[in-house]
Amino acid sequence: MPQLDTSTWFITIISSLITLFILFQLKIS
Repeated sequence: MPQLDTSTWFITIISSLITLFILFQLKIS
């Protein structure tokens, strides 16, 4: 598994959080 730099991890985590947030909003509405 290749090493990922901090910015790549940051983008991955932010994207995951946004996806979870959207799914959560859809579930509520």
